[in-house]
Parts: sequence; C-alpha cells; structure tokens
Amino acid sequence: MERENIVYILDPVAARLLVVDLPQIDMKAIKDVLGYAAIDTLRLPSGHLIYFHDNGLQQGVTHYITIAGQPDPLVGRLLVVALADDDEGTFMSSQQAHAMMSLFRPVMDPIITSLRATCARQTTFVSAVEGFQTRIEKVEIKIVSQQASNAMVLN
Repeated sequence: MERENIVYILDPVAARLLVVDLPQIDMKAIKDVLGYAAIDTLRLPSGHLIYFHDNGLQQGVTHYITIAGQPDPLVGRLLVVALADDDEGTFMSSQQAHAMMSLFRPVMDPIITSLRATCARQTTFVSAVEGFQTRIEKVEIKIVSQQASNAMVLN
C-alpha cells in the first residue's frame, strides 16, 4: 500500500474502521466511498482531514461519533486521510485514527413488571413489558485491513 492514498473509513453500522488504499483521493472518490452528495471537512490540529456527511445530524439518529478534542458529534460514515495536509506530510496509523474516535448507540432496555396471583391452591405468575428505558452505550470499533478483495480483522 502506498502511504499517499491510505484512508480510514469508519462504518458506524458495522462498527468497523476500514483501512483502504484508494487509487486516488479527490472529492469524487470521497463522495463515492462515503455515499453522500453533501460532504463537510474537519481539519484536525495534526493537519489530518476527516470527511463526513454534512447533513447527518437530523431526526432519527441511530448512532453518533465523537472525535477527541472536537466539540460536536458526527453521524454517518467518516473518511480520515492518513497523510496530513501539511508541509511534513505526517502519517497517521490506523491505531492512532482508532484511538481518536468513539462510537455510541442508543439502547432500549425493557422494564418488566411481574405479578403473582393466587387462587385456591394455584399460583399464576404474569410478566408484562411496562415500557422501555433508554441509555447510550459505547460500541467497540474493530480495525479491518482491506487488501484487494479480502478483509482481515486487526484488533
């Protein structure tokens, strides 16, 4: 893999950080990989660029991603360019990209009410779902290297 074209793509649905060697890194390739027409860019202090869905934060969010040192959450697939857009061309490893991202999803836990009724010598137990309690859970992201058509999990 050439370092100049390595990108890391976070797929929040599969909770995977894909290591991909793109033939070319330009806006068309980024839009094709992410699957969005509206793309925004976040420049990290290190000079690395993150591309993401510009209209991701809408009703019905099923996950969100935080980036270390950044105040706003992001939604949808992310693409991180491994080579910094600076004079030194600092390279970011997949482990470094992984360490700066956190993925969260909402979880619904059922609230179950149990009743016990006794009539004569027979006891009946009845359980019913009274409702749901929601919470946010951090999801582990796996690093996956894509070499040609086969992928292998790195961590």
